[in-house]
Amino acid sequence: AHDAKVDLLPEGIRGVCRRNILRGGDRRAKEANDNEVTTLLNDFSGRQAKKMMEEWTRLDQYLLVKYMDGNIKKTDENGNFKSNGNNPNYSASPYNPEYPQWFYGIIVDDAGENLQSK
Repeated sequence: AHDAKVDLLPEGIRGVCRRNILRGGDRRAKEANDNEVTTLLNDFSGRQAKKMMEEWTRLDQYLLVKYMDGNIKKTDENGNFKSNGNNPNYSASPYNPEYPQWFYGIIVDDAGENLQSK
């Protein structure tokens, strides 16, 4: 159960809610009273939030794999990772971009004596 009060919303907003639910494929909104619209809207909003989080999670995973360790994995025109040509489970050699000189300076400043040859 919920405590939302759709009747506190201006009629225009209630209409927008009803139209969004209908666009989402739930035909019950056409005949629903305001309390039923509240329930439908909450369900619709929950589904949309779940769908959005699933899409963001897929993007997060893709970007993590593509740019892991400062290397850039090669992709085809559809964004699929290229294989090494021998085994589809092994990616093609990644692109290893050179960092700007100022970045190397930060590493040297931060690591100090740990980078010196012995």
